Amino acid sequence: MKKINVLLLILVLVITGCANVASDSGEKEKDKADKKQVFLSSEELKENSLDFVNNYLLFDSESKATLGDDFEKVEINKFKIKLPDGREVSSFISSDGKYFFAEALDIEDYKKKVEEQKSLEAAKNKEIPKTAKPKVELFVMSHCPYGTQTEKGILPVKELLKDKIDFSIKFVDYAMHGKTEVDEQLNQYCIQKEQSDNFDTYLKCFLVDSDGAGCLDRAGIDKKNLTKCVEKTDKEFKISELFADKSSWVSGQFPQFNINKDENDLYGIKGSPSIVINGVQKESNRDPNSMLKAVCEGFSVQPEDCGKELSKDTPSAGFGFGSADVDSANASCH
Repeated sequence: MKKINVLLLILVLVITGCANVASDSGEKEKDKADKKQVFLSSEELKENSLDFVNNYLLFDSESKATLGDDFEKVEINKFKIKLPDGREVSSFISSDGKYFFAEALDIEDYKKKVEEQKSLEAAKNKEIPKTAKPKVELFVMSHCPYGTQTEKGILPVKELLKDKIDFSIKFVDYAMHGKTEVDEQLNQYCIQKEQSDNFDTYLKCFLVDSDGAGCLDRAGIDKKNLTKCVEKTDKEFKISELFADKSSWVSGQFPQFNINKDENDLYGIKGSPSIVINGVQKESNRDPNSMLKAVCEGFSVQPEDCGKELSKDTPSAGFGFGSADVDSANASCH
């Protein structure tokens, strides 16, 4: 996590957790707002502030903050500012006009981000069980830009290690990119299951520009058999039925896609991409060389190919085989 200007954030903390917010429309409006808000005591505010600073702002630091002697409740007024570029932002000013805060830090949102960061670090450091033939499962959404990025990063690894690993593409148990994604994932599942010799060719073609229909022809997919498999799979896992029933959608937003539901539950899959090696979620940068190193951690005896160097260029997110300027190993669709 980037270094934080602690002083600035503690000042921001004052307006988010340690201030009474007053409306500029008079005491009547303030009284109305007070009825909707729960104001903490000074002791609770100090305790919560110190906990937030030490466990979230300074979570990756060995040093810890302590409370000073002074504590003053400051009345803060919230208002909107429209910037020259058209954006409207919330800003804050003290009632005496001496202190202006350009923006506030949302404490709960920040806590969530820190917890996600901790989970990522824990996953990176978790030891992978060793096996003679590692099982590598990549969970994606077919149109998630970070899922396609990871597929582009791991395909060279699969091509290098070939049948030394048991590799498969699997799907997150909900779809965030509409009917197009649902249909594509049905196709990919069936191609991988029944026409596996053509799957890599198809996937590499699809990752160029998402032309699934054209890639079926270019990869030599038997469309008649594909249609039969898709219809059978759709019925077995109720894909279309669940898509049509919006009351069943995850968070009311995303249709279920339950082909790999059991594995999602087993591994605690939260989004696309998620890499599982020998049953353990693993975080890795998305360039082929980093992904090779991650996969090779799963061998009880590493083959000679694990000592080879693959490209260290991070694939671009989304479709197309360009390179990204900055690695986005933390980015996901969830």
